[in-house]
Amino acid sequence: MFDNSAAVFPGALVSVMSVALLLVTGRASADTQPQWRSGQETYTKICHYCHDTGVGPVLIGRGLPAAYFEIMARHPRPAMPAFRVSEIDDASLRALALFLAAAPPKGRPATSPKESD
Repeated sequence: MFDNSAAVFPGALVSVMSVALLLVTGRASADTQPQWRSGQETYTKICHYCHDTGVGPVLIGRGLPAAYFEIMARHPRPAMPAFRVSEIDDASLRALALFLAAAPPKGRPATSPKESD
């Protein structure tokens, strides 16, 4: 007697692997979307609670490069918790870092108006 189960198994394995691949790639593309709409929104949702209340240092208007904020969020000094990718995704962290790097000090306009004579 011929056992047909071995012949069916490779086709079933290919089907299962195809579905798994679709699920993984679909998930990966969904992960590229930032958690929040902007760096300012990320700041308000995550950083504001400590950095606008005197618990942590002021971040806005420090004139620091974006890379500094990205590194400190993932590998902070002892008093601050590290933010894992599951807490702030890379795209949101990048937007936050760019927002903080470009932000003027609080109370100052983003660009100074030109004075006309």
